[in-house]
Amino acid sequence: MQMWTVGKVTELFRGQDGRLVSISIKFVNDISVNQMTVALDSDKIAPLGTKREQDEWRAKLKKGDIVDALDRCNSWYEATVVVGEERSECLMPMIKVGFRQYHAQGPKEDDMGKYFGYSSVADEHIGSYTVRIQPAYRYSKKGNSPAQGLPQPEISS
Repeated sequence: MQMWTVGKVTELFRGQDGRLVSISIKFVNDISVNQMTVALDSDKIAPLGTKREQDEWRAKLKKGDIVDALDRCNSWYEATVVVGEERSECLMPMIKVGFRQYHAQGPKEDDMGKYFGYSSVADEHIGSYTVRIQPAYRYSKKGNSPAQGLPQPEISS
């Protein structure tokens, strides 16, 4: 799956006539830092804000929010944001997600309450603007959740 992301121009390349012909762009996802050089007329770049629509919700993610998250084994899960944070070495906001669903009837418990799913050992820091974070139930199977059919609790921040 591919998705537009924000990048930072790190270098300009000019032709013999002095005109700008290509740029080097650095972009960060939650796993690696990538650099690429592209021609100015490439379809791989676009002006800021022209390709990513309806992403305002990503900037507002906070502790307790439910999202779909892609784990490192390429499986989608309903996940809970357990920490929202900024990392100075990253170009995008990072969140920490827990691959679990909080519910009063959950068989396990942590500082946020009882839950179904994986413990904090499986938690991951993921860039909130990466393809690995999507609105809840876009890719995860809601019917597979152990908490399916149970009323959802409020989680305090």
